[in-house]
Amino acid sequence: LEVSVSTSPLLGLGAGLEQLVTYPYGCTEQTTSRLVPLLSLRDLARALGVALPPDLAQASREAVVRVLGNQQKDGGFGLWPGSTESSPWLSTYATWGLDEARRHGVPVDEAALGRAHEHLAGLLLAWGRGPKERAAAPFALDVLAGAEGADVAGLRTVAAQLFDAREGMPLFSRALLLSAMSKLGAPSGDRAALATELAASVVLDGSVARVPAAGDEWASYLDSSVRGGAMVLRALLSAQPDHPLAQPLALGLVADRNGTGQPPACPGLCGARHQRPPRLPSAARRRSRRCRRRLRKTPG
Repeated sequence: LEVSVSTSPLLGLGAGLEQLVTYPYGCTEQTTSRLVPLLSLRDLARALGVALPPDLAQASREAVVRVLGNQQKDGGFGLWPGSTESSPWLSTYATWGLDEARRHGVPVDEAALGRAHEHLAGLLLAWGRGPKERAAAPFALDVLAGAEGADVAGLRTVAAQLFDAREGMPLFSRALLLSAMSKLGAPSGDRAALATELAASVVLDGSVARVPAAGDEWASYLDSSVRGGAMVLRALLSAQPDHPLAQPLALGLVADRNGTGQPPACPGLCGARHQRPPRLPSAARRRSRRCRRRLRKTPG
């Protein structure tokens, strides 16, 4: 019998990280869910004594190539190489993963990433078409808000529209909206109101906190209690770095990391580093300007 004791809630994540490294599946969602933690958790793995791939850079490059292999003609992403159409939520998730890879110095095809950003701009413009489009828009907004050369003024306009239309949005969408609003410097009163709404959705169980999944109708948006908890934690930290629910939510994520059918470090969604990305080459900046022109045509 071996007993490990630690004052850190990260105790026991070593086995989870080892599982992450050897995770055998390879669709767009699974590859992205593996890629981002591999980028973000190198220091943590070193502290835990967990062996990552001998050539982590090569493993990351291979993951990027696999994700890009599933890009569709419209710039979005399908689930598999043989997919014939893109999925709005999956496209945003994949683009977010590629952006994170680029920020960590992993080569990402510039033209492909530009098409992905333009696809997200189109998703954002379509937010007023119906509940599904409205639910997908905050994630696209959050990713574009963190992109180099973002049209902050235009994105703030869309953020204000989504904030006013947030009633009925699933919890994960409202969490992503708060994250985007924090990046964009949206009015503090609006951010505080949304943070209060998110906090009210959290279910406390002693020292552990969780959020409920949004329901089966959002399965195509990769919803789960674990993902939702990671998004709410990330959003609350973006609004208030010392938020009192941060530790309970983190404990809930650690407790629930297994048995989700997802890579064990999928809560890396809340742990990806927020830092200014490197300046893009001129061709990418030109695509960014095209995205800005599209975003100025926001729906009323």
